[in-house]
Amino acid sequence: MKRNSLPVSALAEADVLRRALDAMCRKLDGKAAAAKTARRKRAAFNEALNTAVEKGYFAENPLKGLRWQAPAVNEEVDPAAVPNPAQVLRLLEAVARQRGRGPHLEAFFGCMYFAAMRPAEVIHLRIEQCHLPKTEGGC
Repeated sequence: MKRNSLPVSALAEADVLRRALDAMCRKLDGKAAAAKTARRKRAAFNEALNTAVEKGYFAENPLKGLRWQAPAVNEEVDPAAVPNPAQVLRLLEAVARQRGRGPHLEAFFGCMYFAAMRPAEVIHLRIEQCHLPKTEGGC
């Protein structure tokens, strides 16, 4: 049995939807959320509204045609969040001293930092693919 579809304007006016979308751009403490988080939340909200249309609660998705600007994505890396080479060397030395997989993890994290590799790339790395220096000094 199909439910009665109420007019979209009666359920969700554009200003209410914009306030909801703006709220998705904030964390619970009121600070701005990451732009990617806001975009992901908007996509989930859109899917929920599509489901409501499918079930007959709305005649059409109220987000359709709504003009709203998502926050810009900040791709800049905060230098304070990235360890410097001396810190990385201390970290790698500490990891290498761990029993069991310590040396393996030293190589894993070393590849991530010094070769800018992603974890999945390091996992699939083979010794034949490596061009290691003849001396311990490296490059």
